[in-house]
Parts: sequence; C-alpha cells; structure tokens
Amino acid sequence: NGRPLGQTGAVGIDPQSEAPRDHLLLRSFDHSGDSLSLVVQVSNHHNMQGGLNDPILLGSETALQRKVRQGYIVTAFLCGGLFIMAVIHLLLFLLRRTEIANLYFGLYCLLQSMGRMAGDTRVSLLEIVLPGLPWRAGIDLTIVPMIVSIPFLVMLYQALFPWKHGRAVQRFYGVAAALLMMYVALTPPNAYDPVVMIFVGVALTAFPYLFYRFMLDLARKRDGAGILAPGYLMLAMVLVMDLFLEFHLFETVRLVPLAMFFFVLSYSFLIGVRYA
Repeated sequence: NGRPLGQTGAVGIDPQSEAPRDHLLLRSFDHSGDSLSLVVQVSNHHNMQGGLNDPILLGSETALQRKVRQGYIVTAFLCGGLFIMAVIHLLLFLLRRTEIANLYFGLYCLLQSMGRMAGDTRVSLLEIVLPGLPWRAGIDLTIVPMIVSIPFLVMLYQALFPWKHGRAVQRFYGVAAALLMMYVALTPPNAYDPVVMIFVGVALTAFPYLFYRFMLDLARKRDGAGILAPGYLMLAMVLVMDLFLEFHLFETVRLVPLAMFFFVLSYSFLIGVRYA
C-alpha cells in the first residue's frame, strides 16, 4: 500500500548497476480493509532463471516464521550429520590407509555438507555464519561441491565393489568435474548457465549408473550389497516423487535431501561392517 517493507541487493538497469542477492524476505505488516496492493521490483541481469521462482506466501507472522525456521533446522541437521560422518571416516582412513573407501566416502560427505550449507533447501546457513559473503561465492559454493562430490561417490562404489570397466567411468566423471571447476572459475557467476546445466545433467547420470551397478551386484549376491538396498530404494522413490512435483502432476513434499542422507547412511553402515 505504498509503504516499503524491505529489499535484498539492489535493482538496476544493467549488470553494473545491479547488486544481486538471494531473496528470502520475511516481513510483517498490519492491514485492514478489503484490498491490499503489493508491488515487487525485481531486476535480473546475472541469472537466467533469477527473479521470483517461488510463490509469495501471505499468512500469520508466527506461521511463516515457523516455516522458515523449520527449513533452517532441516538444513542444519543434514549438514551436521554429513559433516560428522565426513570427520569420522577421514579419521578412520588416517588410522588405516589401506581402507581407501573411507577416504572417498569422507570427501563425498564433506562436499555434500558444504553444498547443502550454501543453500540446497532454499535457505542458506552460510549467509547466517558469513553475512557478508559475496553473491558469487554463494552461487559457486552451491554448485561446485554438489557436482564435484559425484566422482568420489563413483570411486567409493568402485572401491567397495570392483568392476573391470569401473576405472574408466571414474575418469569420465573426474574429468567432467574438473572441467566444471575450470568453467566456473573463468566465467561470470550464473547458477543456471546452459553449460553449467549440461554439467549438472552429466553428473546426475551417475545415479542411474550406480543403480544399475547396484542391481547387478545385488542379483549376484555380492558381499554387503543388500545393506545398500534401503538407501537405494528410498532415493529412487523420492526422486520419482520430486519429478512429479517439478512437473506439477500432484503436490508432494520435497524429501530428496532427507533421502540422500539415508542413502549416505547406508554406505556408512556398509563401510562400518566391512571395517569391523
């Protein structure tokens, strides 16, 4: 109704005059009457899919604060759990260097924890810890760790269940991750750059590959493959649900981060059993 409530960044007519920021604004106001005029000014010169990607929520201050707080709690739980698993397995590797699976698993968990802390669930804990963090750093810390962690997951599976062609697949994902890091370092920040999205698509093919390898190893009754079954089953179900949500076929809850946590937990349990 003509009264400014807040802003993040600064709108501009070109990239030079614009100051991009992530937009999570929670503002309260008193209103009485039959109508409400809500004006939002958005400029977008840095991100192909920037702007208003989520609906504006109106409701009681208590309910909306609770919703935002729940997002932070879930993110903190996932990041903390992944970080603890990373520290434990990296220490186990230092105690017994021959157990290379602990190294791969520890690095995978560490990178996943970093990526989720930067804003995997639409809330960034990193901005709370480092409020002056540049926008570019936030974008890069969201994209790079999540994709670079994929080669370590592939190497982990190869270490647990060796396959004659597995090393070639490892090299493929390793080269793709290295190229992504070079591209991100040499180009302007853009979370949905077409080249970055190609890298994301390539990285995501690792999961069908791992699922195929897992089904073969499960059918062959390789030692320990059954321990991974709950994690793979939950991840497959949740990924299908998330696709339904993305295409608006029906409303579901986003559970991919939680499914990924149980997926990782199954690997941790398998490594622990073998280590024991």
